[in-house]
Amino acid sequence: MLLDAFDKVRKNGSGLIVWPDGYAADSIVVRLMLWPNALTPDGSMRMIKTTHSQFGVFRVLEPIERPALAKPNNPAPRYPYSNMVHRVIGSLLLEFVVDSSGSAVPSTMHDVWPRGKPRLTGDLGRYYDDFVEATESAVATWKFRPAAVGNCHVQQIVQLPIRYRIPGHSE
Repeated sequence: MLLDAFDKVRKNGSGLIVWPDGYAADSIVVRLMLWPNALTPDGSMRMIKTTHSQFGVFRVLEPIERPALAKPNNPAPRYPYSNMVHRVIGSLLLEFVVDSSGSAVPSTMHDVWPRGKPRLTGDLGRYYDDFVEATESAVATWKFRPAAVGNCHVQQIVQLPIRYRIPGHSE
């Protein structure tokens, strides 16, 4: 019935698309109004009083997206020996790509340092670098559930926060 109505409107050349005020051009709101016999014999439009009803005509499906997630039972990063001996604690944010097979890509691994803050130097810089190296070594062996768009596995950039705390040590 709806297809017949569209076909008749198209054949008569009397189709009218109205974009209501207040809707963005990329909006997905669609308002469809069909007025039978709205054209008068002289070609002018005649408004027919109608009642309004809402019903679903179609829907737009978009694929479900799932982020990459570390699988359970991945080994924790090894606490760097020197950092443990000196009772150094710390945290870092590691960024890397998880490919479509669920593996971390080692060549993409790097720490994310706060913008505008100078990097650590001296002993603190070495301790921090040891934490980064231990984290990269562990994550390179981890398995992930790859990100997906619909049923397709895709690569994704992941940011992984890691916190190093000495067991039994209160912060």
